[in-house]
Amino acid sequence: RLVLIAHDLAVEMGEAEDDEDDSDLPAFSCRFTREQARTLSNSCADAVAGGRPDCMLCHRPIDPEGHMCPRANGYQKLPQT
Repeated sequence: RLVLIAHDLAVEMGEAEDDEDDSDLPAFSCRFTREQARTLSNSCADAVAGGRPDCMLCHRPIDPEGHMCPRANGYQKLPQT
């Protein structure tokens, strides 16, 4: 079995409020099999691959309404291809 534990990044970086109780902070934990982990990994890869396309000039994601590319000095709105 594999165990996935996630917690608020502010706790790790020391940004949490001193008066906050650890039980009030966001946290998640679960156990799963290797096959379930493989399925989750494949689903995550599919979700990332289905994201917004990258700009060919600056390699930043392009929004559906277009992209003001800094490499084009912000004067040219590049369409999503």
